[in-house]
Amino acid sequence: MILQSIYVNLIVIFYLTFSSMNFNLQISGFASDEGKAFVEILNAKGDVVSQEIISISNKKVSKKIDVPTAGKYGIRVFHDENDNKKMDTNSVGYPTERWGASNGVRPAFRAPKLEEILVDIIENDLVKVAVR
Repeated sequence: MILQSIYVNLIVIFYLTFSSMNFNLQISGFASDEGKAFVEILNAKGDVVSQEIISISNKKVSKKIDVPTAGKYGIRVFHDENDNKKMDTNSVGYPTERWGASNGVRPAFRAPKLEEILVDIIENDLVKVAVR
């Protein structure tokens, strides 16, 4: 009985450790195909669970993204058009490169809060984000 319990626990741990699911991410609104799209996927706690640097084609991006499980995630994107691997800002800190977040949230004078960008994602979902 003890061996059976250990076996079941090992299967559960293995499943939770190595299982993941994916969803389809489409990003539009890029001004050009120059540079790359920098994408961060955050879980509901705000932890980064996936980071992607994706080439842009025809001013858009389509990519299958892996996440640990179905659930609430936030997506942040910026267009690193000059390929310097960072989001450029002006003298007061406002982004000068195109950016976007899930749920289309774009507060005027601050970055979107995590709870504003969380979306429910399940296996093979299509999530669209626009940058501007």
